[in-house]
Amino acid sequence: MPDQPAPRASPLPCDAGSMLAALWEAAGDIVVVIDAVGRLAAINESGLRLLGQTREQAVGSDWFDLALPPKDNDNARILHRALLDGELSPKDLTQNQTIRTALGWRRLRWGLGLIDGPDGQPAMVLACGRDVDAQSQLEAAVREKEAEYRDILDAANDAIFIQDPATGQILDANERAVSLYGYGVDELRRITPDGLSAGTPPHTGAAALAKLDQARRGQPQLFEWLARDKTGRLFWTEVNLRHAVVRGQDRIIAVVRDITERKNAERALRESEKKFRQLAETIGEVFWLASPDVKRIFYVSPAYETLWGRPPVSLYASPQSWLDSVHPEDRDKVLDHMTRLASGPPARGIFPDFRVVRDDGSVRWVQARYFPVIGDSGGVSRLAGTLEDITDRVQTRLELERVNERLEDMVRKRTQTLNRMNEELIHEVLERREAEASMARAKEAAEAASRAKSAFLANISHEIRTPMNGILGMAQILGQTGLSDDQKEFLKDIEGSASSLLALINDLLDFSRIEAERVELAHEAFGLRAVLASVEAAMGAPAREKGLELSVDISPDVPDMLLGDADRLRQVLTNLVGNAIKFTDHGGVVVQAQCVEACRPAEAITRGMRQELLFSVSDTGIGILPEDTSRIFEAFTQADGSYTRRFGGTGLGLAITRRLVALMGGELGVDSVPDQGSVFTFSLTFELEPLSPRH
Repeated sequence: MPDQPAPRASPLPCDAGSMLAALWEAAGDIVVVIDAVGRLAAINESGLRLLGQTREQAVGSDWFDLALPPKDNDNARILHRALLDGELSPKDLTQNQTIRTALGWRRLRWGLGLIDGPDGQPAMVLACGRDVDAQSQLEAAVREKEAEYRDILDAANDAIFIQDPATGQILDANERAVSLYGYGVDELRRITPDGLSAGTPPHTGAAALAKLDQARRGQPQLFEWLARDKTGRLFWTEVNLRHAVVRGQDRIIAVVRDITERKNAERALRESEKKFRQLAETIGEVFWLASPDVKRIFYVSPAYETLWGRPPVSLYASPQSWLDSVHPEDRDKVLDHMTRLASGPPARGIFPDFRVVRDDGSVRWVQARYFPVIGDSGGVSRLAGTLEDITDRVQTRLELERVNERLEDMVRKRTQTLNRMNEELIHEVLERREAEASMARAKEAAEAASRAKSAFLANISHEIRTPMNGILGMAQILGQTGLSDDQKEFLKDIEGSASSLLALINDLLDFSRIEAERVELAHEAFGLRAVLASVEAAMGAPAREKGLELSVDISPDVPDMLLGDADRLRQVLTNLVGNAIKFTDHGGVVVQAQCVEACRPAEAITRGMRQELLFSVSDTGIGILPEDTSRIFEAFTQADGSYTRRFGGTGLGLAITRRLVALMGGELGVDSVPDQGSVFTFSLTFELEPLSPRH
């Protein structure tokens, strides 16, 4: 260091404009100018703050003694001299160098340049330093923040995506998204929204992009979405889309929650509520559901209107309006019970019987029961109950009480003569018992005679049918021999008469078996459509011979596999179709089968389920007079004797058909208009046969 202090250098050694001054201050954490002998000629403000020096203290001092560690001093001076002498290029000396700062020793990365003197030769060295330790710490902090962000992202229970709002491209995703959709993060980055959607409206890629665009416009989106994972499995999600700016870029943060279990629970709840309403609306009693204090009515079944004479909606509007109809003489006891009910936690109980005066003036007796419904928290969440019309029961009881009073009065009046009448009463009882025994014996004898008659009829029909089959068989054999035309006509008459007689015998045999209670129904699996097809095939020829159209119409949702007696069902339908063809000259006959209520889906059928089916056979024939509709089902009876003369028959067909339907648990009915046609209907309940796995 020279003995004389160096002249103070200006902050900028070469006069430049304000732009150069700003660059000087912003060039680095520290910018210094060192002259040829190693003195600090200039330093920027950030450099002074880094060194913890004032400008007066720093400028003019030996830079190497001021800032560098002693062990690096000599080597730094040599390099400084080599730069000014042109032996080294500043580009070759870009390196890290430790200096003394206000915070202690810090490593800086230096960039060097040369400043020429008036003679055009290098006179000073310009050095710009960046705090490497601070940069490393900043980068470490950034990495730590990113790690924390990733940990938080991966710890979330919901799937989280960061997406480009314009294209929907996935830029990042957490571990839950990977496990939920089955794709790795790299795979997700290559998948469009269409690949993660069900693909069917409204859950398409285009719809997803529209949602993203709305979120980008500052309209947060919350919606349910049908998604698809890598295996193709569809599942329900709840999606929350919000706009965010990430590193200066518009992004969409998508939070996706798997709600499949919730959707399944909601569907199960809806099905449960449907069954509950069906049950509540089927039973004859009034069913109601209210708050524990009965100040709110949540549900009341339609039977309320039948009992109270008021629509259920009146209770929803005014839950206490039911009290208005309580009989004035019973109102106090009902109100007292209501007060006790409200004084503590509700428990299972019953109101005292009371009367209701309906708007039409009629009076009905009511029995009201109630019980608490326990919620998930363990407390009473609802109060449920039933209202039963017990008018008939009360009237019967009151009548019995009046009868008992009269009897007791009679007993009191006749006490004196009881002994005398006792013998007569005993005698009368003995005679009555004898009469009852005689009637029982007569009844048993009549039933035995009826069974014997039916058994005889069944046996004789069977015995007659055997030779009749022989006659028919021999007639068929005879028809195969050489016969004249007249003989063929005679033989045709013989076969027709024998067939008619055999049909008569078959009807008698079936009727006698039913009468003798010897018919047993099968319980086997069969295909409904196959049975109807066989009826159509068997009766098609007679229909075509008369120029009639025979069609079978069965709803596509009617279950096919049933458990029951297919042969008896076929016999019933064949009899009805044959009867329709017999009495129809123009038009046609239609056989229909449909569900009485909603048909059960095939995939939902389990063993034990039942389905009620409605069958109908309609024709465009001669019809039946209203006064004859009740007689046509009687044995050996037809609507009119002229029908027998014109159409033939025994009058047993409909009687047998009706009894077969009754044996299968149904009832055969008819709706007819003379000269327009008839419709025979019956409904049967079958147990359903689940589809086997191969179906």
